[in-house]
Amino acid sequence: MESYARERVKHLWLIDPREKTLEVLHLDAGRWTVVKAYGDAEGHTLIQAEPFDAVAIDLRLLWTRSA
Repeated sequence: MESYARERVKHLWLIDPREKTLEVLHLDAGRWTVVKAYGDAEGHTLIQAEPFDAVAIDLRLLWTRSA
């Protein structure tokens, strides 16, 4: 995360396929802040997350393996 902050990447997604969670973080004044957390347990399937909030993303695609 330090490398991304140093290079001024403004958004970061932390994905945990085992826990089926996605955390969206935003860099503000050199500090990462959690913008939103999505998880399978909360029933999130289709999400619109920064910075790609113009597109709906099906989280189930992140949790499943392709054959």
